[in-house]
Amino acid sequence: MGEKNRYLIYGLKVESEISIPQAYFIEENEEAFTADVRIVLGEIPREFREAAEKGYGSWIDGVRAAWFNTEGAAQYFIEEGKTIIVKPYPNAKEMLVTSMILSAGMSLILLQRNEPVLHGSVVEKAGNAYLICGNSGAGKSTVTLELLDDKEIMLMADDTVRLTREGNTVYCHPTYPQQKVCRNLACQKNLDFEELIYIDEGRDKYAIKRKDRYCNTKKPLKAIFVLEKDSNETKVKYERLCGLDYVYCIINNLYLSENYKKDVGIPPEFMRLINTMYNQASIYKVIRPENGNTVKEVTEMIRFLQSC
Repeated sequence: MGEKNRYLIYGLKVESEISIPQAYFIEENEEAFTADVRIVLGEIPREFREAAEKGYGSWIDGVRAAWFNTEGAAQYFIEEGKTIIVKPYPNAKEMLVTSMILSAGMSLILLQRNEPVLHGSVVEKAGNAYLICGNSGAGKSTVTLELLDDKEIMLMADDTVRLTREGNTVYCHPTYPQQKVCRNLACQKNLDFEELIYIDEGRDKYAIKRKDRYCNTKKPLKAIFVLEKDSNETKVKYERLCGLDYVYCIINNLYLSENYKKDVGIPPEFMRLINTMYNQASIYKVIRPENGNTVKEVTEMIRFLQSC
C-alpha cells in the first residue's frame, strides 16, 4: 500500500494509494491522467474514530460526507464525491479492505455526485446492457451466473451499477471484473475453490475473476429484470411494469433508497433519468415459486425477453 495506482471503476478514473487487484487497471501516464476520484491512506476525523470505539458502524450527511466502519478491515471517510480516506486496522485483511472500497465506498462516492446507483447485476449482450434486480434471496447471483454460461453474454457489474443520462440515452457503466458468490452457489456450480478468492464480508462470500468475460465500456440499458419469489405461484411467469409501478421499481432498487426517501429526496436529475429510461428500457417482473429449483426456467424466461 502507498503507491499510486490508476483504475477505471464504475466508469470513473480512480487514483488510489491502495492496490485494488479486482479493479480494471488503466495504463496511462501521470501527465495524461486526470482522476475523478482519489483513494488515500489517512486519518479519520476524531469524532468518527470515537464513534467506532462506541460500536457505531456508519454515518451519512446527505450528499456531502459519509463514514463507515468495517471490523477487521478499515474505517472509511467519503467526502464530496471526490475522495475516500481509508484507515486500515492493524493486520487488516487486504481483500476485505478493497472489497468495501469497491462496494460501499464507491457507491457513496456516486451518491455524493448525484449519480444513481442501482442494486443489481448487469450483463451485456449484442451491445446492450441488461440489469437483474431483486431482494436478497431472490436469486440475482444464481441467475447471473447461469446467464454467463452463454458465451455471447459478458459481465458488466455485480451487485451495484452506475447509471448516467447522456442526451436521450441512459447508460450502464462497468464496475470491476469480479463476481461474488456464496459458498452454497459455488458448490452447486462445481466451482473450483482453489481458483476463487475468499472475501469474508461476514457472509461467507467468494469472488470469481471475470477479466476474460468482462465488458469494460458503457452500454445503453435495454431492459431490467426484477426477480421475485411468490409462495402462491407454481410456475415462472412475468409481467411488464408501466406507469407508477415502473417509477417506484427504480426508486425502490436505488442503493441507499431509504436515505433518498427520508433525507435528501429524489433529485430532479434522477427523475429526468427515469423519464428517459421509460422510453428506452422495459422493466419485467419475473416471478418464481417460493420453493423448488427454477433457475433454468427463470434464465430461459430472461433470454426470451432479451430477444423481444
